[in-house]
Amino acid sequence: VLKIYDNYQLDTRTNEYISPAQRNEESLLVDTFLSTNVLSAAMRFLADKGFVRKDYYDYKDTLRRMWFNLYSRGEGKIGSSGFEHVFLTETKLGTEISGLHNWIYFNAEEVKKRADYLGYIKKVDLGDKAAIVKFHAKFNNIDKPVTSMFIGTSPELEMALYTVCFFARPDQNCPVSLGGTKFNIVTHKFRYRGYDLVGSAYPEI
Repeated sequence: VLKIYDNYQLDTRTNEYISPAQRNEESLLVDTFLSTNVLSAAMRFLADKGFVRKDYYDYKDTLRRMWFNLYSRGEGKIGSSGFEHVFLTETKLGTEISGLHNWIYFNAEEVKKRADYLGYIKKVDLGDKAAIVKFHAKFNNIDKPVTSMFIGTSPELEMALYTVCFFARPDQNCPVSLGGTKFNIVTHKFRYRGYDLVGSAYPEI
């Protein structure tokens, strides 16, 4: 997942250009995630419920479309995608941070001194090795009073949970249990050019 971080312009006012090579990186990422038990099981669950067809290529097309299709959040610029918003972050008007819901990206940016953890608001443990944290942060010296993310989980698990909730309980609380702990996931749909795309997705505690 680290390999595709540099594919994106974080400013939603800047048009994204994704080259064929970068599209191949996205395709490889989806293939890699679908090769895991957790995401393949999630897609089979959605197929059993009638949300998608029970076909690998349909799984892949669905994931690529909902997570990686580009769309506009305003000003006529095609500058956003669900993956960028959730697994990286975005800046609005140069003064607001949105997204920032993935611990691997946050940690990588913290090492580069671009992200700054300013203290947690709430923390819930998910068994021995993972947690959900709601906290105050800064990114590129722009304040984000509250964000929430999983800590210690794999990106394919996060994508699996978000994808199931996106179909099963969009735009509302989606109850989930991990490691014996109950919490909610919130996903928002973004309708663009006839498709429902990921607007946002995060754990809520």
